[in-house]
Amino acid sequence: MKARIVAECRQPGISIAGVALSHGVNANLVHKWIRQAR
Repeated sequence: MKARIVAECRQPGISIAGVALSHGVNANLVHKWIRQAR
């Protein structure tokens, strides 16, 4: 699930907050996952 959300956030023009909201997770958590994936 994490990898799918991070990959979705890396698409051009995609809002991280929007992706987080669509998956029912906190945007700050998604930002943390993105930092960890680097």
